[in-house]
Amino acid sequence: MEVDTAHYVVYRIVLPFFIALGILINGSAIVVLARPRLRSARVNRYFLLLAISDLMVCFFYIPVATTITGCVFNSYTEAFYYAHFGWTFVGVSQALGTYIIVWLALDRFMAVWMYQLYPRLQKKPNVLRNRMIVTAITSFFSHLAYMIKAAVVCTGEDPDDAECADGEWDGITGYEYDFTKTWHKVYRVFFGLYVRWIPSVLMVVFNVGMIVAVVKGRVRHPKTQGKAAGRSEKKLIFIMIAITASYILFTLPITLYIMVFAKKTENRCGGEHPQEVLRGVGNVFQLIEHIIHVLFLVVLNHGFKQEIKIMMGLVEAPARSNCAYESRSNTSMTGRTVVVSPGAQHIVSVPTGKPDESATKAMLEVDIDT
Repeated sequence: MEVDTAHYVVYRIVLPFFIALGILINGSAIVVLARPRLRSARVNRYFLLLAISDLMVCFFYIPVATTITGCVFNSYTEAFYYAHFGWTFVGVSQALGTYIIVWLALDRFMAVWMYQLYPRLQKKPNVLRNRMIVTAITSFFSHLAYMIKAAVVCTGEDPDDAECADGEWDGITGYEYDFTKTWHKVYRVFFGLYVRWIPSVLMVVFNVGMIVAVVKGRVRHPKTQGKAAGRSEKKLIFIMIAITASYILFTLPITLYIMVFAKKTENRCGGEHPQEVLRGVGNVFQLIEHIIHVLFLVVLNHGFKQEIKIMMGLVEAPARSNCAYESRSNTSMTGRTVVVSPGAQHIVSVPTGKPDESATKAMLEVDIDT
C-alpha cells in the first residue's frame, strides 16, 4: 500500500526515535528505582510501576511504527497481531499507567487533607498490590472487546483468496470494526469514560486540592522534623502536578482526533488527509508523555538523583545505617512510639495510647525521600 510523506516521516523516522529513547530512559529508570534505597519508600514503588508501564507502552508501540499504523503489512501474522493486539496492548499499558498516576495523586491529596485517615489506610496490608491487581484487571477487560472484535481481510481482486497472492493483507482494529453499529457506539462511551475522562477529572480534582493545600500552608510538619520534610512533601506534590499537566497536555492532540476525526477514511495512508497528520502528531505526543515522567524525577526527586550519582560513582553510597527505612515500634517499657523517617533520619517520639495530630502528620511522609 502506498503511503504519503507525512506517514513516512512520522512512523519511519520520528516515532522509532522516541520509541528507542523511551525504552532506554524508562529501562534505566527501572534499574534506579529498583535499588533497595529507593524501593524501600512506598511512593517510589509507585514510580517504579509507572516506569514499567511506560516501558511497556514504548515496547508495544513498535508494531505501530513497523506497520505505519496499519498501512503496511508483510504477512498475515503481522496483520493479525496489529488488528487484535497492536493498539489494544498499547491501550492497556496506557490505562495502567494512567491509574497509577491517579493512585499517586489520591495519596498526596489524602496526605494533606485527610492526614488522620491516610496513615491508617497505608498501614493496611497489601494496599499497593490490591490496587494494582484491580487496575490491571479493569484495564485489560476494558480493552477485551476491541481485542476480539477485529478482522484481517485481503484487499485485491479476489478478497476470498486464502493466500492473498494477488492482494494485500489489511488489519481492521477493534476500534474501527463495526464502528457504526449500536454496540460499538455505546461501548465507546463507557470505554472513553474509563480510559480518559474519569482519570482526567480525578487528576484535576486531586491536583487542585494539592495546590490549595500548598497555598493554605497545610503541607507542614512538626518542629522536630524541621523544614526539610515539608520541602520534601512539596516537591512530591510538584512532581504530581507536573505529571498530571503533562498527561493532559500531551494527550490532548490524540483526544481531539478521537473525539472529532476518528472514522473510517478511504485511502487514509496515501491521501494526504489533514486528520491523519493530527493522528500522527497525537501518537508522537502520546508516546512522549510516557518518556517525560523520568525528567520530573531527575529534576525534583533528590533520592532519585542521588542514586544515579551513586551508580555512576560520582558520590559514595551512604552507610548501611543511613539507608532509607521505616519502622514503628511500640515499647511497653517506655510507653512511646518511635517513627523513623527514611533518608532524612527524623525521629519523633510521642506517648502511645493518645492520639497526637503532629505525630500523625510526622508519619505521613515516612514513605518518601525526595
